[in-house]
Amino acid sequence: MEVLLRALEAIRVRWLAGTPRYPVTFVVGPPRCGTTVVGLHLLRARRFATFPNVAKAHPRRPWLATRRALARSQGGPSREFDYANRYGRAEGELAPSDGWDLVEGFFDSYREARANAAPAARGLVKLVAAFEDLYQAPFLLKNNANSMRIGALEQLFPGCFWIHVRRAYPEAAASLLEARARHGVPLGKWWSAAAPQFLGRTFSDPLEQVAFTLLGLDRYLETELAPAKAQGRAKQVEYEEFCAQPAELVTWLDARYASVGIQPTPTGWPLPERFDASLLAPAARGPLERALASWIERARQELEPKGPGLG
Repeated sequence: MEVLLRALEAIRVRWLAGTPRYPVTFVVGPPRCGTTVVGLHLLRARRFATFPNVAKAHPRRPWLATRRALARSQGGPSREFDYANRYGRAEGELAPSDGWDLVEGFFDSYREARANAAPAARGLVKLVAAFEDLYQAPFLLKNNANSMRIGALEQLFPGCFWIHVRRAYPEAAASLLEARARHGVPLGKWWSAAAPQFLGRTFSDPLEQVAFTLLGLDRYLETELAPAKAQGRAKQVEYEEFCAQPAELVTWLDARYASVGIQPTPTGWPLPERFDASLLAPAARGPLERALASWIERARQELEPKGPGLG
């Protein structure tokens, strides 16, 4: 039966899919920097297609699994979900996911994917177009690992929109250290996303690797997204500012779609006026910030270009 379902999935996706009708929106950033809340808020504010949990759970037949789940849901594609999540995972089969098990099938995990990696990932375009058709809405995906794939995704989805979420490093570091410990990630291995500049580097301390992850990914995104930002297609969002005024980001994204003649449909769900940014207590923040500062500076120095004769 599973083989038959996979064959049916392949036929339907091939028949339905071409290229997306709308610009795709990607939410990216270092892990534990608030990308999940940003993505959930946009998906609650406007009707978007995405990869729900049920699709992630069935990576070999995601479209068919999602279609069946939507048919079971009385609310259809617009069924409401809340902001509750655990390490990026919201509850409910139709709640948004990062699509990890789907997207990783087209790329090498924890490896940079530049423009030359795009031809091998053309199947992702067809899959996104199929989900767009299923939801009858533009596609939005929050996935931290996509931070390493700007070049490839720009080739696959021309004209796409980018939201780069940044967070104050002490809070981001504390959360990432906790996530790595909870998931049993050994030193030298990556979790959620890796900094492409430091893939071959060895680390002597967990905080060192966390610092290099945060600064490395932020610097990489700033560089890789510079052309899209100059075209008005990319926005850098400070997590703490988003928490204070989340409506501003919705307005920005509405304007991006309006610039290409598209008006995203409001969901009508209640939206909070602000979020708790989950700041560390001063007694905990001070020592962590001081310990983190030396590693952040070391990462900055290693990213500085070296002239002739300077090593």
